[in-house]
Amino acid sequence: MLSNVDLKIVFLGFSSVGKTSLIQRFCQGVFKPGGLATIGAGFLAHTIRTTTQEITLLLWDTAGEERFRSVAPCLLHGADGMVLVYDTSNSDSFKEIDIYYDMFINVVGKKKNSPLPILLFGNKSDLGVNSVSDDEIGQWVDSKNIMFSAIGSAKSGENVKNEIEKFVKAIVDSKSPSLTIPMSLDDIVPKKRPCC
Repeated sequence: MLSNVDLKIVFLGFSSVGKTSLIQRFCQGVFKPGGLATIGAGFLAHTIRTTTQEITLLLWDTAGEERFRSVAPCLLHGADGMVLVYDTSNSDSFKEIDIYYDMFINVVGKKKNSPLPILLFGNKSDLGVNSVSDDEIGQWVDSKNIMFSAIGSAKSGENVKNEIEKFVKAIVDSKSPSLTIPMSLDDIVPKKRPCC
């Protein structure tokens, strides 16, 4: 008999980095060019089945425009993980990730020295432009104690399914007491009163 696991994963990042496209590629295996900007937030459900588990994901898609940023902290309540997205061809989008990282920490907290359930994903590798160096990425990931980082493309599908599934399975495994270095979030009172 399969055990059931429910996870809430929130996608955050600057406007137009491709969060919606990544979710659609992962859940539906499609790329829809010329999509409209996300207004507020939405989600897609997706199920991953292994030999022993059925993992049900709620993948929350958030608007990256500054005027919608107030919505993101509400969505982070109860999140099991975050996919932090930037555009490999836009260095400004990488500079913005600190805003979303800090938002995640302020809402969910973290246990000292525990790896965080965050996947840093550089999207749009199909453009062949790397405006963020490997050194910059490596330094940022190391400084924030993040175990997962990948570069790929929602358009081509490169690294989308395999990297997100690897990330999800690590979160599921971290909930098992047998894992030696669990990723974890604190059960703390958020610094700000929840907005929803």
